[in-house]
Amino acid sequence: MVKGLWASALVVLGSISAQADDVLPASIPVANFAALPNYRGVQLSPDGRHIAYRLTYKQKSVVLVHSIADNTDAIAIPPFNNAEIRWFDWATVDTLAVSFGVSGSRRYYNGQRLLRGSNIEETRFYAYRKDGSNVAKPVHLARPARDRSQGIRGRSVKSEPLFHDHVVHWLPDDSDHILLGIDADLAGGAEIRKVNENTGEFRVHVADQ
Repeated sequence: MVKGLWASALVVLGSISAQADDVLPASIPVANFAALPNYRGVQLSPDGRHIAYRLTYKQKSVVLVHSIADNTDAIAIPPFNNAEIRWFDWATVDTLAVSFGVSGSRRYYNGQRLLRGSNIEETRFYAYRKDGSNVAKPVHLARPARDRSQGIRGRSVKSEPLFHDHVVHWLPDDSDHILLGIDADLAGGAEIRKVNENTGEFRVHVADQ
């Protein structure tokens, strides 16, 4: 179905483009334009061989990755659980980085117990291969540091940063890494991490001041 929808959009765009080279038609059916907004946020890969775009399906945003070179089936990246896709961009020629917004409830943050039912807006950040090989298990680009916070009764409480998708630099000359700003110690500042897009492993490039 996804392939059919995309093929229909290409047919519409192709027919308009072909006519524009000759003589524009007197009128173009309104339906052609009405269908186009379903596809938005088109991002061309650095090598120009793939495109990524957002499609609304059953009131949910899904990111599709489509090969221009061989016209194979699109790879679908759906939102997970209660998350919503916020934005996406090509991190490298082979990798798409996708930011998700998550609205949930935490019991603890930075070792402090929160009011029951406290809703907190958060983000998550993952890397997907353009061939879809890791859609089921994408690379977590902002892993929480080893937890050192203390909960009630001296027990360690897992707590991770709220925002994961602050890209400091895409490092276009480095095919494996990006720079991320992460408030790893939950103190309100950010350390700069050099993150491996293939594994999620990182080293601190600039420590939180």
